[in-house]
Amino acid sequence: DYEALPMEKLVEELETLAVERAVIRIISWRGIEEDGQPVPFTVENATRVLKDNPWIREQVLENSDDLTGFFR
Repeated sequence: DYEALPMEKLVEELETLAVERAVIRIISWRGIEEDGQPVPFTVENATRVLKDNPWIREQVLENSDDLTGFFR
């Protein structure tokens, strides 16, 4: 029940849900690097990268919501 959560916990819960929504939309990636080394796609890596980089998460969600790119 979200009404019973303190605001900080609610924000954390919403962020977790946004990360999960983004991760399930990714099947692979390229060009993701840390310290100059490629980061292989795994659910764990995707979760960490999307949590640490909200702008990437927002791009994934925005672009995957636009179905026109999937039908050509």
